[in-house]
Amino acid sequence: MVRPLTIAPFSSAICFLICYSFLSSLTHSNRTFCGAAGLLTGSMGIFLLTGPLLLRAPGDSNIFLIGLRYAIYYIVILVFEICWGYCLLLINGQRVEEALRATEKKLRSTNHQLEKEIRERITLSGLLPICWHCKKIRDDKGYWNHLESYIETHSEADFSHSICPECADELYPELDLDEENTD
Repeated sequence: MVRPLTIAPFSSAICFLICYSFLSSLTHSNRTFCGAAGLLTGSMGIFLLTGPLLLRAPGDSNIFLIGLRYAIYYIVILVFEICWGYCLLLINGQRVEEALRATEKKLRSTNHQLEKEIRERITLSGLLPICWHCKKIRDDKGYWNHLESYIETHSEADFSHSICPECADELYPELDLDEENTD
């Protein structure tokens, strides 16, 4: 009888502190599970305070009644603890789910940004610094690249070399490369 009377106030105080902690940390997303855990902890604190009154020995000191009362008392505490532990598991699961949602949102944002960069890399846009004499293009790092290699690197285009009629006439006047005269 002395043990429950000495332990009850301390364990009840701990339960009430935990209850206060749960109920003061309620947010919109965790209201259900934190509220349930807080109420269970507060109820357990009240039960622990009133427990010694329930466990007092009857006048006739029937040992079997005292044993049954103790058994019921500790079974009720065990049920409280199991329910409280289940609430904690649900709270943790909800926390993990929120963290996953935040990570998924961040990954979607990063993916969107990478897709945008890929589209910008494939589609050449803006001003390209090009040499007026040799037609090399300066890249972002300051290196000068041949026109063909720069475009192949920064787009999905490939080159197939050919010669236009004006250049063919100028460079190869002895050959008749004009398409109109091939009949």
